[in-house]
Amino acid sequence: MKYTNILLTVFAASSLWANAQTTQTQAQPTQSESRTQPIELPNVIIEGKEQINVQSGVKQFPDRPTKLTGADIDSINPPQKLRALLLPTKTMPTELIDKTYKKGYLRADIGNYLTANVAAGYETSSREYSFLGKGWLNYSDGHVKDADYAGGGVDLKLLYIAPKKFWIFGGSKTTGNVAFGLNSYNMYGMDSVIARDAMTLNLSVKSEGEYSGYDFLTGAGFRTFGLDHGDKDGSDNKFNAFLKLKTLFDRVEVNALADIELHGIGDNSTNFFEIGAGAKFLLDEMTFDINGVFQSVGSTDNIQRANVKLDAGFDYRISPDFTAKVKLLTGFDNQQLYDLWQYNRYLNNTPTIDFSYDKAITAYLQYHPTQIIMASAGLKLSAIDRFKYFVPDSLNIFDLKYSDADAMAIFAKASIDLTEIDMLYGEIQYENRTLSDSNDSKVPYIPAFKAEIAYDRKWTEKLGTHIEVEYAGKRYADVENEIELDSFIFLNFGVDYELQQNLKIFGRLENLLNSEIYKWNNYKEREIYISAGLLWQF
Repeated sequence: MKYTNILLTVFAASSLWANAQTTQTQAQPTQSESRTQPIELPNVIIEGKEQINVQSGVKQFPDRPTKLTGADIDSINPPQKLRALLLPTKTMPTELIDKTYKKGYLRADIGNYLTANVAAGYETSSREYSFLGKGWLNYSDGHVKDADYAGGGVDLKLLYIAPKKFWIFGGSKTTGNVAFGLNSYNMYGMDSVIARDAMTLNLSVKSEGEYSGYDFLTGAGFRTFGLDHGDKDGSDNKFNAFLKLKTLFDRVEVNALADIELHGIGDNSTNFFEIGAGAKFLLDEMTFDINGVFQSVGSTDNIQRANVKLDAGFDYRISPDFTAKVKLLTGFDNQQLYDLWQYNRYLNNTPTIDFSYDKAITAYLQYHPTQIIMASAGLKLSAIDRFKYFVPDSLNIFDLKYSDADAMAIFAKASIDLTEIDMLYGEIQYENRTLSDSNDSKVPYIPAFKAEIAYDRKWTEKLGTHIEVEYAGKRYADVENEIELDSFIFLNFGVDYELQQNLKIFGRLENLLNSEIYKWNNYKEREIYISAGLLWQF
C-alpha cells in the first residue's frame, strides 16, 4: 500500500505538469486573464486493488490496567507499619520487621533492663539465582523478677528463575526457604516460675509462574515446633502441600485451589483439607467475586467435620472518590498450636485443638480521592461456633477454651499524607463480643474500645521522628466478668538521624506515660523503655 501511494502521487504530478506545458504552447494568456480564468485540470482515474480494512461501528475496548505488584502497593501504603490492634503486643520480639534494605545491613540497639538486639542480613545474585539470608539475636535481663529472655534465629532463602526450556515451570520463580528460631523465657506470672524453650524449624519450597495462560502457585513444606515446659512438652509438626490456579476469560477471572495440611499435636493429630473454585466478574462500575470451597477438618478429639466455605464480595464504584464494599464469609478457621503460641506465649502447651466456624458479613465505605488520602469505615456482624479464647488456671497458665460467640464491630481508619514530609495514620474500633454459652458475658481479654494514632515527620533530609499512641479500654480476665483489667494508654516516640550515607542512628522511647499494662493477667508488661542503636546498610 505504501509503494502504491507513492506511484499514484508521481503519476498525478506528471499529468498536471504535462497538461500545463501543452496549454502554455497553444495560447499564452495575458496577466489579467491568468488572474481571472480558472485552471482546468485533466480527469484522472486512479485504479488499484488495495483496500482499507476499517471495521466501522466496532467499539474498541482499552486494555485493562496492569495489576499492581506487592512492591507497588507497598509504595502507596503508609511507610510505618503499625501493630494490629486485634492482637496483643508480643512481649519478646523474635524477628526483624521487614524493611527495604540494600544488599546488606547490620542493625543493633541496646536499652534499659540490659536489653540488646542485633540483626543482620545480606542478599546476593548470580545469573538465575538469588540468595537472601538474615539472622538475629536478642537478650534482656527482664523488667521484673524472672522476666528475662533470650532468643535468636536465621532465615535463608534461595530464589531460582527457571529457564524457558523447562516444561510448565519455564520462567517460573521457585523459592526454597530454611528458617530456624529459638526463644527461651520464663512463666514469670506463676508462683513457682517455670522456664520455657520454644524451637521452630521451617522447610518449604514454592513455585510461581504461568503456563498456557494460567497463573499458578504451588508448593509444599514441613515445620516442626516444640515447646519445652519443664517435664511437660508440647509440639506441633506440620506438613502441607497446595496448588492454586488462576486465569482470565474476557472479563471473568477464574481460580481453583487444592490444599492439604496435616498436623501432629503431641500424641494426637489434626487435618485440614480444602478444594474448590471461584470467579471474579470485572464489570464497568462493579466487581463481584464468589468462591466455593469444600472443607474437611479433624480435631485432636478425633472429631471430623465438613462444610462448604463461601467467600463472596461485591464492590461498587460510586464515584472516582468513593467505593462501597460488602463481603460475606463462612468457613472453618485454621489455627494450630504454633499460631496460638504466637498469640499467647503463656498458654497451656498441650491444648485441645478444634476448628472455629465463622459466619460473618462486613460492609464498609472507602474514600480515596488521591493516593495520599485514604479512609474507610464500616460495620461487621459475626457469629462463631467454637470460638477460641483463653482463661488462666490456678497456676496462671492459660487454658484454651471454646464457646459459641456473637460479635458486632464498628470500625474506621484513615491514612493522610498531610505534606510531603508529614504522614498521619489513625484507627479506631468498637467491638461488642459475647459468649453465647455463658449468659452473654464479655469475651475475656478483648477490650470493647481500641484506638491508635501515629504521626511521622521528616524534619530534614537526615532527621525524622515517629510518634504513636495506642489506647485499649478495660477488659475482663475471666468468663464471669468479675476480674477487670484497667484500660491503658501506650505512648511511644522514635527518632532517627542519618550520620552519613548508609549509616543511621536511632532512638526509641516506649510507654512514656509509665502505664501499668497487663495484656495477660499477672503478666505485667515493661514500664518506660529507652533504647538507642544504629543501622548500617552496605
